[in-house]
Amino acid sequence: MRKEPCIRSIMRYLGAPFAVALLASHLCLRFSKPDIKPVGFYWLFAALILVRTFFYIRGEFKRWLIREKCPKEKRETLNRQIFRYSIWFTISVLLNQISMYVIYLLADRTSGLGSFLILTGICTAGVWISTNVVAVRHRYYPRQAFVAAMVMAMVLLFWVDRFSDLSMKLMGRYGVGEGNNFNLLVKPDLVPFLNSEGVCTCGEQNVCNVEILSKMGDHYFVSVDRKIDRSVACQVGNVDRIKITLPKSDVIALRRLDLAKGP
Repeated sequence: MRKEPCIRSIMRYLGAPFAVALLASHLCLRFSKPDIKPVGFYWLFAALILVRTFFYIRGEFKRWLIREKCPKEKRETLNRQIFRYSIWFTISVLLNQISMYVIYLLADRTSGLGSFLILTGICTAGVWISTNVVAVRHRYYPRQAFVAAMVMAMVLLFWVDRFSDLSMKLMGRYGVGEGNNFNLLVKPDLVPFLNSEGVCTCGEQNVCNVEILSKMGDHYFVSVDRKIDRSVACQVGNVDRIKITLPKSDVIALRRLDLAKGP
């Protein structure tokens, strides 16, 4: 018969130190100030957490697995196993540190200490729960462990997006969303339609100062300047804008505008 692992022991001896290491890593993210190079600051403390985690787990395994009456041959085998288990546990913490650091950078830091603390609690609890489920189920039910990990990952990404602009930051890296401006070169057949809709054009086949809100499907969903007066040239950069879809097949080229930062 299959021997089910003890959930209480896993939560106590593996889950608890994992949660502490995860929580400490989250706090290191928040209090890494930009003026002292947050990359180096964060990974310095992350390395200290990893070293402390390795030796703590190794000591716990030795305390529970190696007895004074163990034969020498068995003791050597246990030492090798304990070292391997401790390394794998430390690597699991390292992978979580890397993932939270990447998401934190992509979200461009979470604004507000309150939102950050809420997210820290949600993320730590979610990852801790999923990790314990994986530890309990992975041996006999690997599919259940995999599904549990994937579901929790989706839930955490959903909650992160509620407290930060992670999705907008991700889309912005691919030129999608507000604040990413383009000049479009379109086919001549599209120009009469643009003029009839009051879209501001800046040349015979050019549409300037365009924000691409979506690239999904066969159309671009864009925000463009509106003509103030259809009888005269429009003023680029006016507040009154039109949101409209343009067929991708009618767009010849896009040129991204690099906006100057600062005043």
